[in-house]
Amino acid sequence: LDVRMSFQQFNVHGQERQMKYIRGIAASPGVRFQVIRTVVAKLPVLRLCFDGRLEVDLTMGDSAEEGPWIDKCVCDLLDESVNGCKPAKFVRLVKAFSKEQKLVDAYHGLLNSTSWTLLAICFLQVEGCLPPLKALQTCPRSA
Repeated sequence: LDVRMSFQQFNVHGQERQMKYIRGIAASPGVRFQVIRTVVAKLPVLRLCFDGRLEVDLTMGDSAEEGPWIDKCVCDLLDESVNGCKPAKFVRLVKAFSKEQKLVDAYHGLLNSTSWTLLAICFLQVEGCLPPLKALQTCPRSA
């Protein structure tokens, strides 16, 4: 599970400031979470384990213009269906497979979960199961 935290009241710009919040959460993650590791990178990641079963990658983002509209467009795109395809189910399958096979680890040079999502979407578009992003009327920047 990938979680990006941002705050409506202020932006969390810069690796140093993002690491401050990541370290704060790592110091006291809660009783159901175990800290696996903190990854210091351009976008720092706190890898947690929830209830000993679910890996959670927590990043500190900001309310940058890129995030919200891209998230909405991806969700809208996955709601589309061409030729009876179920794109959201396929993307979840690809993400589950990649995590199970330990193919998700940007820190060690592998793709991150978002990249696997975009790869699955691209595949579905090439196969004609999803329209191009430009075809969506709900995407403000797709034109």
